[in-house]
Amino acid sequence: MKKALLSLLFCCLSAAVFAVTNLYTEGADMTTLPTFNPTTGFPTTATNVGTISAAGTYTVVGSLTTPGDYQDWFQFTIASGFQLSNVTYSCNTSSGFSGNWNMNGYNSAATASSGNGTMSMVPSSGFAYPFASGLFFIEMGSDFAVGNGYTVTITVTAATPPCTDPDLPTLSATNTSFCTGGNTSLSVSGGSLNSATNWYWYTGSCGGTLVHTGGSAWTANPTSTTTYYVRGEGGCVTPSTCQSITITVNQAPLTPTITPGGPTTFCQGGSVTLSSSASSGNTWSTTATTQSINVTSGGTFTVTATSNGCTSPPSPSVTVTVNPIPSAPSITAGGPTTFCQGGSVTLSSSASSGNTWSTTATTQGITVNSGGTYTVTTTNGNGCTSPPSAGTTVTVNPLPATPTITAGGPISFCQGGSVTLTSSAANGNTWNNSAITQSITVNAGGTYSVYTTNGNGCISATSAGTTVSVNPLPTASTAVSPLYPMAGQEIQTIYLNYPASAQSETITVTPSGGSGTYGYSWTKSNCNATTLNPTYSNTTASAVFSPVITDTCSFNGDNVYTFTATVIDSKGCTASSSKKVNVVNPYVGTDVQVCHKVAVRGASTSQLLVVAPSQVATHLSHGDGLGNCPQFLGKMAPVENPMEVLVYPNPTTGVFIVELSKITEQADITITDLQGKMITHTTLSKNQAPTATISLTDYAAGMYLIQVRDGDMVYRSKIVLR
Repeated sequence: MKKALLSLLFCCLSAAVFAVTNLYTEGADMTTLPTFNPTTGFPTTATNVGTISAAGTYTVVGSLTTPGDYQDWFQFTIASGFQLSNVTYSCNTSSGFSGNWNMNGYNSAATASSGNGTMSMVPSSGFAYPFASGLFFIEMGSDFAVGNGYTVTITVTAATPPCTDPDLPTLSATNTSFCTGGNTSLSVSGGSLNSATNWYWYTGSCGGTLVHTGGSAWTANPTSTTTYYVRGEGGCVTPSTCQSITITVNQAPLTPTITPGGPTTFCQGGSVTLSSSASSGNTWSTTATTQSINVTSGGTFTVTATSNGCTSPPSPSVTVTVNPIPSAPSITAGGPTTFCQGGSVTLSSSASSGNTWSTTATTQGITVNSGGTYTVTTTNGNGCTSPPSAGTTVTVNPLPATPTITAGGPISFCQGGSVTLTSSAANGNTWNNSAITQSITVNAGGTYSVYTTNGNGCISATSAGTTVSVNPLPTASTAVSPLYPMAGQEIQTIYLNYPASAQSETITVTPSGGSGTYGYSWTKSNCNATTLNPTYSNTTASAVFSPVITDTCSFNGDNVYTFTATVIDSKGCTASSSKKVNVVNPYVGTDVQVCHKVAVRGASTSQLLVVAPSQVATHLSHGDGLGNCPQFLGKMAPVENPMEVLVYPNPTTGVFIVELSKITEQADITITDLQGKMITHTTLSKNQAPTATISLTDYAAGMYLIQVRDGDMVYRSKIVLR
């Protein structure tokens, strides 16, 4: 029997019986066996009895039709997954039977036992049952009696595949190094299981602790560095070598803590330093990577520490609170911020509370009296202080130096005097009498002071007062006690050398007012002061005249002398009083002049007479006067209207004075000779001084008439020109 080519495949088959159709009729038996061609396979003339695709026992039945020929041949196919387990012959011949069978691809034969009955087809040397699936060729050999039958029994079983060890796998990991808490995905990325049934994953060692089965990706969560061992197991294989992969697990650093370097609640503009307990590898929630951070804004802050690529859990958070600061206040000045020393201004903050000034004051308003720049801040309820306000500059201008007063003379003087007071300041002076000059002349008593104002309008302190004392003047009045007084006459007359035995005549001054005790001083005018004798004393109130005197002055006519008494009080203040005395030589030769009173048209007037000395006493007893008549000497009531006029000296040597007490309208002064011819005319207006000086020096000696008219008042008298 020819060999058959087998392809081994395991499968379970149920028994089946093939009905065999005779391929040959009588005489058609084969005379020679066909030769198996390894290249072309079995002869195509073999009968194909079909394909066996299930495990079981199959038979082919035939009979011999031609004695002496080879019996029939046939071929069959065992499907993949099944195998040929045994082939037997059975026949009903006593002559025996032989046969061959060939498996495709194996040119080998097996010979069955001779004799009647059943015999097995035993594979030739080097082959053994079972044979894998494939095409098989069987031929029946040896003659046996015609008509004898045979049965070929074919046993088919499921194929037993070969047992192949698995490949050493290729392992893959999504991450071969990570930190505690991480994981990786492991898988078998290469290698075949072959006869093994699954991949087995171990830790500790190959075949150690089983942690997973399968080749698909799975998640490993090692807590420390771990080596995984993998091999194929199961089925017919015997476990052997593992492939390994090591997963490195880095330990995360300890959770750091945060230590604030100061209060974590502060005001805007402040800061706090937060420090991590980890000396390196820090990452703050602000992204900063230093060990410490300076925080100026509010928020919650954490930090992690990284070592070997592993990051710790975040630290416990620290909350920083930044309170807002108030707005900068503003300052309002309650008045000018530039003023003089001694002044002040009130500065007020716009904040009603919480103020702190640059002076350390804490009130809303401050009163400042010194120069400088002032600012204020305000602090709110959170203790936050605003920026300082804009500065308010206060300028305090210095005061001028206090002036001093220098007196230009005694500051105690008599009424009518004065003293000049001078300030030490050259300008800007204001005196307490409102004067604004550097010097003032004062004639009134009182205390005088001065202050000065500089260019900034600043006023100095008031100087020390200078007290000026004005002492009141004493008053003085004089009286003449003539031997022959003339009633109603302002100027009394002293008669020279008349009578020869006359007593001395006296002029007395009476002082009043002033201060303390009095002293006296007498002066006289007219003629020669050294030869005129009265005698007088500067310490008495009377001047005593000796009427018997010798005077070198010419006394051809009347002469008016003015005697002045000056009273001096204890303060040195003086008052003067003068008396005019007419010194008359009443003699004309040896006769004596007498002023005889007469009545003209009911009016009283006088007439000058020259009488013998023996007649003088009689005239005097009748009220006549000794000497010239008074109308020639001064005041006399005119007939028309009374008028006070004084004409002196009279007699005159040429120049005389006409003095009116007052001018009511206009004074017309006319001088005429005795025939009525006008010599000179003078007019005094109301606004002029009531005094006129008239000269007759160009005229001949003699008697002239004077008339003074003021409105309806008229004065008339005579002038004696010598």
